[in-house]
Amino acid sequence: MPDPGKNGELLEVDTRDKKDLFKAISGQLEIVGLSPANDEHLFMMINNNPNIRSVVYYYLKDDDKIELPHHIKKPTTFKKVTKLWYSMK
Repeated sequence: MPDPGKNGELLEVDTRDKKDLFKAISGQLEIVGLSPANDEHLFMMINNNPNIRSVVYYYLKDDDKIELPHHIKKPTTFKKVTKLWYSMK
């Protein structure tokens, strides 16, 4: 897992190289597979990106749906990830 460092900065070389790409995200961001329990460094980057207008968060456990608003401060729509998986079959 990447070291979030001070203030959510990415410290490992392989993740630092992706930081500019992450900052270039704009519009609606769809998230699959990020956990409110251990991806705070990514949530901080989402909150600090003024070009991300809204988030669609695909959740597995209801607990994640309840916890996410404590981490992401963008308008968020919640969708059950099992429905996404089913649509891909």
